[in-house]
Amino acid sequence: MEETERPPRHPVAPAPEKEHLEDLQLDDQNDFYRNLLDSFAPTYLTLISIIEGVFLAMLIQKIDDNLNNIHPLQWMFIINTGIIVIIAWNEYRMGCALFKWVPATMDTLVPFALCILQGFLIWTIPKVSIIEISPNLKLDHVRIWFGSSIFIFVWGIIGYLNMFQRARNEAMFINGREEKINELTLRHLGRYPFIHYCFCVFGIIMFSTIWYICPALPENDNINLILWAQVITCIYLIAFFVKSHLYWEHIIKSALPNRKRVRIRKSK
Repeated sequence: MEETERPPRHPVAPAPEKEHLEDLQLDDQNDFYRNLLDSFAPTYLTLISIIEGVFLAMLIQKIDDNLNNIHPLQWMFIINTGIIVIIAWNEYRMGCALFKWVPATMDTLVPFALCILQGFLIWTIPKVSIIEISPNLKLDHVRIWFGSSIFIFVWGIIGYLNMFQRARNEAMFINGREEKINELTLRHLGRYPFIHYCFCVFGIIMFSTIWYICPALPENDNINLILWAQVITCIYLIAFFVKSHLYWEHIIKSALPNRKRVRIRKSK
């Protein structure tokens, strides 16, 4: 008897190995993790931009309400408060551009607490009526403004600590091993993190000193002396902004390829 031909069997796919399944699962987790990282910068910066924009609008409203009656001293309060708002936004803008991490609860508390302090700072700007009613400016209003500035720069140190700590600790698995995703950026910062802290500490000492000596000012020279204190504050804030500009220029130069090496490669 002739043997009947059996239909060819379909090849059975080999069972996926356990290591392969783990690699696929790890890739899916990394994709999900990257989505969380990519959402950090636009969400954070958009939120900060909206809040700081509201504060600038509040400052403009203060100017618009008393445009023809603004005292020079009040101008200095408004200018310095505006610079503080701009500095805060600029620092967050640079941080969002440089680092990536998945936001936690502290990342919500730090910016909102700073924004509350900035709002209080704007609210404490002395009104024109307070300056005009008494030749000797009521020092309580001035002390509140400088006291608020102390807390802003204290909270600035907390913000820097949180940013650099989160940037150092953030990691993900790449090719089967854990890698710090911000390590390269942190290496290029040099001594600038320490300089950030030094500027904040100097601001705390300066504002604390002014806050402390306000009650001891001679009554006849209150306005003039406080005006000079605001001028000194303005110089310090401009120096802070220049420091931030140099910091960003340093980062850009570190990110650009070495021109000498590029020329050597081209010549070869």
